[in-house]
Amino acid sequence: MKAFIKFSFILVIVLFFFSCKEKEPSLISPVVTPEKQVYYHSYPGGIGTERTCNGFAYVRYSDDKLPVLNDTIPVPDSIINISKKYIYSLMGESYYNEHLSYRSSSTFKEGSYSYIHGQRYQVSHYYHIIIKDFSTNLVVTTYHDSLGNVIANDNILNRLKNDTLGMPFRINDSMAVEIAMRNKLEPGYLPWLVSFQNTTGIHPYNWDIQNQTGLTTGHLMRIDAQNGNIVMDLSWRVIIDSTN
Repeated sequence: MKAFIKFSFILVIVLFFFSCKEKEPSLISPVVTPEKQVYYHSYPGGIGTERTCNGFAYVRYSDDKLPVLNDTIPVPDSIINISKKYIYSLMGESYYNEHLSYRSSSTFKEGSYSYIHGQRYQVSHYYHIIIKDFSTNLVVTTYHDSLGNVIANDNILNRLKNDTLGMPFRINDSMAVEIAMRNKLEPGYLPWLVSFQNTTGIHPYNWDIQNQTGLTTGHLMRIDAQNGNIVMDLSWRVIIDSTN
C-alpha cells in the first residue's frame, strides 16, 4: 500500500519499484526541532505541486507563460521573422509550431550595456516542455546585430543535426528524484524542490533538485533530462545582510 510520508530527519526509503504519486496541492510542512527555524530560501514563493516518489515527499515546480514586463522598444517584424527562420533552420518549422511560440522582443538603445559586442536586438520565444504529466514554459532567445543577423542564441538545439535532442525528454521528475536518492542527496529540512531548467553549456536542459540542510545552506544536484547523468552537484548558501 502506497503511503504519504511526512518529511522528517529520519526517513526510510522504500524500494524503487513503488510508483510516484501526486497529492492535492499544498505546502508540505517540515518537521524540525523546536529550537531551529527553517527558511524557504530555495522555494519560489511556495508555488508547486506536492508529490511523492517511493514514499519520499518533494515539490515539483513549473513556469507558466507569465506576462512580459518590458519597457524597451519592440524590434521590427522583419527581425522577429529572421529569429523564427533561424530557429527553423536548427529545430525545424514543424517542431517550432508544435513546441515553441513567440514571446517578446527588445531593441537596445545606443550606448546601453550589452554583454555581446554588437548586439542590437533580442527576440525571445517560449519553449513549451511536456514530460508525461509535467509541463513548463522555458525561454529561448536569439541576439541580432544592427542588420538583423543572428550573432548568438540561448539554448536553441540543433535537432536537424541530432533529432535525439529536445522533445521528448526521457527523464521525468520522479526519475530525477530516484537518481538523486541513489546518489545520496540528503533529505534535508524541507521537501526537495524539483524544477526543469535550461542552462548554458553542453547540457542545456536539466532537472534541478535542491535541498536545504541548514538554516541558510543546502545542495543542488543537476540531472541531464536526456540521459539522466549528473552534470552538477554543488552547495548553496544564502548570505543575509543584517544591516538592511
